[in-house]
Formats: sequence, C-alpha cells, structure tokens
Amino acid sequence: MNRYEQKQEARRERLERAAERARSDGAAAFKRSDDYVAGIPPGQPILVGHHSERRHRRAIEKSMEAAHRGLKLQAKAADLEHAAGRVGSGGISADDPEAIDKLKEKIADLESERSKMKDANNAYRYAKKQNWLGALENVPALREKYNLGEKLAAKVLLYEPSWSGDKGPFSGWPLQNLGANIRRYQQRLADIEKRDAAREAEAPRMVERAGVRAEEDREDNRVRLYFPGKPGPKTRGYMKSRGWRWAPSVGAWQRQLNQHAMDYAEEAIKVYEQECY
Repeated sequence: MNRYEQKQEARRERLERAAERARSDGAAAFKRSDDYVAGIPPGQPILVGHHSERRHRRAIEKSMEAAHRGLKLQAKAADLEHAAGRVGSGGISADDPEAIDKLKEKIADLESERSKMKDANNAYRYAKKQNWLGALENVPALREKYNLGEKLAAKVLLYEPSWSGDKGPFSGWPLQNLGANIRRYQQRLADIEKRDAAREAEAPRMVERAGVRAEEDREDNRVRLYFPGKPGPKTRGYMKSRGWRWAPSVGAWQRQLNQHAMDYAEEAIKVYEQECY
C-alpha cells in the first residue's frame, strides 16, 4: 500500500475501534439500566406517600436515562461501522499519489467495456440479418465472428427489442451513460495531470506571519496552518466556513490543497491578526 492507502486503512481501523467502544459502552449502559430497577419487583407500582416513593421514582428515572444513553451509543456504533465500511469506496481520490495510474486503468477498463457493448450491438444486427435470433446453437459462430463471451453471445441471440429500438441490447442510455463516465474520468485525469505539472514547476509555498505558519504538503495534498495556540472563536469559525479542519495527528488546521488553498490560508491569518491585535 502507498502512503495514502495506509492512511485510509488506519482511518478504517480507527472507526472500527470507535464503533467497538460505542457498542461496548452501550451494552454497559443497558446493564446499568437493568441494575437500577433490579431491586424492584416486576409490576410493582409506585407507592404514593410511602417512604419508598422517592427512591422508586429516582430508580426508574436513572434506568430510563441509562437506557436512552444505551440506545444513542448503539446508534452511534452503527453509524461508525457504516462509515468504516465506506472508507475507500468513494472512488479514486486526488490525494492518492497513484491517482493518475489508477484513473488511466479505470478509463481503459471502461473503454474495454464500451467496446464489448458495441460489439454486442453489431453482433445482434448481424444475427438478425442471418435469422439466428432465438437459436442458441448459433452461439459458437457468433462468438467466433465477434469475439464475445459465451454468456454475452447467448444474451445477444435471446435479446428481444423493447421501446428503446431494435439496435441491440446495449443501444441507447447504457452506452451514453458509459460514455459520460469515460469523459468524466478523462477530465479528472487531465485536471490532476495539470495540477501535478504546475506543482513541479514551482517549489511548495509557505507563509509565516503573526506567529502563524501556513505551508503546503504536496505529498498529502494538504495545506496546513500552525498557530502558536488555540485560535479564537472568530478565527475558528472563519476557517471552518472555508473547509479547514483540525487534525490532531499533525497538530495543525488543514484543508485540501488546490489553487485557492494558500489564499484562504492568508485570509485566515488576517482574521487571526484582527482577533488578536
């Protein structure tokens, strides 16, 4: 795994550990809920005016509070598990140092898939012309002519045209959708290649003023802000509105590196100066 993939795996593990802690704390809260009312016989009503009334009500109140906390922790554990399962499922990240190679591989796979779809459509029109449709004994001949897999060749021969037309099993929106995805990945590839070329042409930028340091970390694709202490609420509010987030692992505020990130860093420093001075 490269550095980005290692970070993703570490994040998944942190979320899984947090989910396990939440699940364990939730189970403990449910047990406390039961313990609070363990000494009260099932169905025992509150004896109004009796010396046990206050203790009885308090036990029920604590039991309900603990049960409510257990439910919240249970829901939190489920959310964390869901988040852990989604780590790395968001596609190819620009933060990944192998993003260009992965995008090229993805584009090649999609173009291969599109080529197969077009071959299947051509095979369908040919099979229709030869009166082969519906006859699976023609699968070998169709495979040989169009280099199709056995299942795909059978699908072509058994295809029944719908309202979309009589052009083949992959005519219309399937090909259009695939073409749109290819163009989207090609645009992302071009953007990342342009970004990397621009970065190679100049050294990483750094700004230092009023005790605050802003610097680019191109390996992690981040801009980081290092303050001498905890910034005030005005500065924190401004940074959060511009996509900055506190990263305890590096002791800095950071955001994704792009062409505007250092401008946002300088603006954050100005807000910090105004708040402090």
